[in-house]
Amino acid sequence: MEKEISISKGIIIAFSKKAEEIQSEYSLNLQLVEIFGSRWSYVAGYIDKSEVNLPPFRLKLTEKIGVLVYGDIRDPLIMAKIEKELLGLTR
Repeated sequence: MEKEISISKGIIIAFSKKAEEIQSEYSLNLQLVEIFGSRWSYVAGYIDKSEVNLPPFRLKLTEKIGVLVYGDIRDPLIMAKIEKELLGLTR
């Protein structure tokens, strides 16, 4: 039996739109995940594996929701802005 995700469809749709904006603006790929202890389980998002050469950065938004960020994320100001935008989606 498949386990149901507890992240609402509204959050998934909003995340998908925001992920597209972030990808076009910063060339970062994002995947929304549901967190089960130490396991981060994919929920939504797309990455082109041919473009990924580094492991993802884990960004924990809430106890149950996180984001995997793929790409060059050296600027902490950009990451803080992205985190703030994504946190807004979870409220």
